[in-house]
Amino acid sequence: MRPLKSWTVTVVGLGQIGGSFAAALTQRKLVERVRGIDRDQNAVARALERKFIHEGATAFTRPLLTADLVLLAAPVREVLKLIPEVAALAHYDSFLMDVCSTKTEVMKAFEKHFKSDVPGHIRYAGGHPICGTERSGIEAADPELFQDRIF
Repeated sequence: MRPLKSWTVTVVGLGQIGGSFAAALTQRKLVERVRGIDRDQNAVARALERKFIHEGATAFTRPLLTADLVLLAAPVREVLKLIPEVAALAHYDSFLMDVCSTKTEVMKAFEKHFKSDVPGHIRYAGGHPICGTERSGIEAADPELFQDRIF
């Protein structure tokens, strides 16, 4: 496994959780490169402006999903729609993680679209940070959001 400092991370969904995750990685210089993908061009522009990400886009491409870690930080219903697209484009050696609030449907979708028994294939873990505020979107992103919080 490569050292964390040399990783590229792609965050899909630049709301409060995804934006905060990207910001923490970037501002602490924990990884080499952070990419952000969000359908909302304003969210991408704001994340770039705030230096939360190094590059951003509003759609998936294979290069954007060629990352050591791909974090799916969109709402559950959106993640369910994104999983087949991510499965088709993600690099075979990527680690995928979601931060959805519920897991049953998400896990079923991953099992359907990813073959975990194929050596060298994409690895997946579901997670959920126990943090957040009543605010939402990229404006609510805070690089300190995860500090001293349970994940």
